[in-house]
Amino acid sequence: MKKGACTIWLGMVTMGVLTAAGCASFRPVPLNEVPYKERAVTQSSERARVTVVALSPDESRKVFGVNLDDRDIQPVGVEI
Repeated sequence: MKKGACTIWLGMVTMGVLTAAGCASFRPVPLNEVPYKERAVTQSSERARVTVVALSPDESRKVFGVNLDDRDIQPVGVEI
């Protein structure tokens, strides 16, 4: 096998292993099982209704599979 072909093959195998490992560890909780909507705030006018809610660190971890609070990220749900 030529050096260039070997490098490409090794890169593809590495990417495949990393992708499989990353996908195997993420098991999100369905959104309907996280009670964040209980705190949602809604405002309405004649033309629109907007609902907004911020997820807690625990809810974010359940939904996204990572601790977003450690990265100073605040997930916010917006429904228009």
